Amino acid sequence: LYNQGLRPLMYSTQDAETRGVGWVRSGTRIAYYQRGKAYTLTFSITFPYDCDRCFLAHCYPYTYSDLQLSLLDLEADEQRK
Repeated sequence: LYNQGLRPLMYSTQDAETRGVGWVRSGTRIAYYQRGKAYTLTFSITFPYDCDRCFLAHCYPYTYSDLQLSLLDLEADEQRK
């Protein structure tokens, strides 16, 4: 999928605190290829701020807390009872 335009996700703690921005697709010069039996993903990232804490991911994180909230919503849904 990376060869068809998928890009990694980045989460900047400073963007989250100052602008309310969460996970965003980012990265340039993305290449995904096979080298022998292993696959390699390479890309370039420009970090938005100095002294920021950033996280990278292949897909949007789904936490245990997210799961618990989803389950509570399902339990509260009157149409599902």
